[in-house]
Amino acid sequence: MAEARESLLRYYAFAPELAAQALRAMATTAKEIRETVAAYLDLGAHEVMLSCWSDDIEQIDRLADLLA
Repeated sequence: MAEARESLLRYYAFAPELAAQALRAMATTAKEIRETVAAYLDLGAHEVMLSCWSDDIEQIDRLADLLA
């Protein structure tokens, strides 16, 4: 998780307040991910894109499993 936070801070280095907002909004647990996806679906979204910060390819399967 530390690597994901560092990456996000580097990406938003031009706007520290945006970086802080992005960090607060980052879903990091199965429950948070499910709730976030459900909230977008409730708003009428047909697609939700998730970014996986891990280089462990099995993370994709874990995301698929928790959203199935």
